[in-house]
Amino acid sequence: MDTKANESPHRPGGPGTTPPRGHERTIMAKANAVITHKINADGTIEFRVIGAETFTFNPAKASGPNNKRAALHGWIQRISDRGALGFNKTLNRYATAAEKAARMKAYVEFIEAGGVEWDMRAVKVEAGPDQTIIQGLCAVYGIEMDVMLAKLPGQAAARGQSVKEYLEACMLGTSPKADALRTTVAGIRASEAGMKADDDPLGDFDAADDETPDDETDPDPDPAE
Repeated sequence: MDTKANESPHRPGGPGTTPPRGHERTIMAKANAVITHKINADGTIEFRVIGAETFTFNPAKASGPNNKRAALHGWIQRISDRGALGFNKTLNRYATAAEKAARMKAYVEFIEAGGVEWDMRAVKVEAGPDQTIIQGLCAVYGIEMDVMLAKLPGQAAARGQSVKEYLEACMLGTSPKADALRTTVAGIRASEAGMKADDDPLGDFDAADDETPDDETDPDPDPAE
């Protein structure tokens, strides 16, 4: 039976194998895509070319050597794609060669460690405020999110901590970088909460202190006393 399948602009995959669990979900194709494909539940691939016929390829019918070559080609393309970084608006610059290499290497280590997700960005580390600390670390050190996600578990384990404990420890540091991290994280959280940069709720306490009378004597003493 044909399931809802992956439908996306043409890109290399891993021919010769059954699609991994979750790979059948439908993905919005680019509006201007001329070539799209759909991976069926039986492992066949249906190719569609605008203005031409639709045809199906069955990797199981390909020779062993060609399936091996195709798999290697797919890995080479997939890993190379990790280094295709565009302009980073947060850092206001393009990625360096070292950052591109680090991102590619992080993906290789993730896959070789047995990662089952095709895209590292689909991996959830921990929900909640810890995500803002991770974003802050990325901004302070100029590291892409997926590279940071690959680094954190190892660095936390080296200290005998969970990722959550490690991130909290980073926030308690005394170095200039820790100060920068706290400032950055505070800005991210304020932005997510819809607060303006100059809107500090702590100012309410200062205002309340100003309204407290310095002389707390009874303003209307009892005449009988």
